Amino acid sequence: MTLDHVAERRGHDTASSFSKAFKRAYGVSPATYRRKIDPIAPATPP
Repeated sequence: MTLDHVAERRGHDTASSFSKAFKRAYGVSPATYRRKIDPIAPATPP
């Protein structure tokens, strides 16, 4: 699932606004969080 898709589903106008809100809430970017929870998952979908 792309960051744009997640942002839209969570009610954000842009992936950037979602990313900033995510970082404020969790202390890391969505990409960093994803790498930590699933280090094998690609940063972006194929």
